[in-house]
Amino acid sequence: MLEFTKEELRNLTIAFVVLTFCFFIATVGWNVQRILSILPIVVVSVVIGSLLHELGHKFVAMKYGCLAEFKL
Repeated sequence: MLEFTKEELRNLTIAFVVLTFCFFIATVGWNVQRILSILPIVVVSVVIGSLLHELGHKFVAMKYGCLAEFKL
């Protein structure tokens, strides 16, 4: 069964926030108004993309009888 530890959830949350911030700066720079205009798109994209990527690691590890845990 797919389970996440509390530490893993905390680390994933930190990674999502940092990655989202990096995409904002790379896309629109430091313009706060433009950041707010693309906020939903970037947040949804980062969370979905990163979550699917990390779940892929977990599923492959489970298939081979191993454990996988996301760490910062």
